Amino acid sequence: PLIDRPGKATTLSTPGSALMDPGAAELLVDTARRSVSLRFDGVPRRISLDKDEHTFVGAAFIEDEGVAVAAQLLPLTLVVGTGTIVATENTGPSGVATFRVQSAALGGPGLGELRLSFPGDSETGSASTTMSIEKRARVSLSLDRPVEPTSSPEDGVPLDVRVSSRAGVSPSGLVEARLGDRVVGAGPVREGAAHFAVAFTPPARGTPTLSIRFVPDAAWWEAPDALNVQIPIASTPVWRKLPLALAGILVALFIVLGRVGRVRTVPRAPKTLKSERPLRAGV
Repeated sequence: PLIDRPGKATTLSTPGSALMDPGAAELLVDTARRSVSLRFDGVPRRISLDKDEHTFVGAAFIEDEGVAVAAQLLPLTLVVGTGTIVATENTGPSGVATFRVQSAALGGPGLGELRLSFPGDSETGSASTTMSIEKRARVSLSLDRPVEPTSSPEDGVPLDVRVSSRAGVSPSGLVEARLGDRVVGAGPVREGAAHFAVAFTPPARGTPTLSIRFVPDAAWWEAPDALNVQIPIASTPVWRKLPLALAGILVALFIVLGRVGRVRTVPRAPKTLKSERPLRAGV
């Protein structure tokens, strides 16, 4: 036989090829203990960190003469990708263990890994299995402070937008402001906030309303519904209207003076000389 005693080391090797280097690994096999197989049951690949708690199910089976038998009362450990043990449960009569884990223990949004493991005991060898997961979080938008009224939105209106998530991690991405279908301002998200200015021509009537949107830069950040923000338009101060009114007066005066000048410079037609009376015959 290949293995003739418990704890014998077996070497696995490959000679390599033109595209692969040769390699070898030593495998220690203990034939005195049972081997166990582990797997995850019904665990989703995508996990929402907006939930307070998640349930994970692991199963353990022992091979007995080619038949998989439920492994009962095995202490299984659930580990996240950082190596942190988040839960330990014993398998039941059906070989299944159920873990309830707080979302905060799974780490921040992004790609991650779950590992189910059994350390082994005097009768059963150790075993482990892993699966990849994607942890997602929904973003929320709010204003850090109210928008100040402005009489000239064409000159720019500052916006301070707070960007947060229940995952406790600051999102990354972009915040943009739209007036209708037109983007009137945008700014990157840094340390949970976006600071930028918007500039636009206000409508003739009514208060302009901007649609504030979050544009994620990674798949695990989920964009929320748009945040509608009204920009209060203040009445234009009198002193700001004076230059425009003065300019209008000067233009009108220039036109009037130009016309008067043209009238004065038009040459008068020469007077027609009265024709002398014709001389009578014989005079």
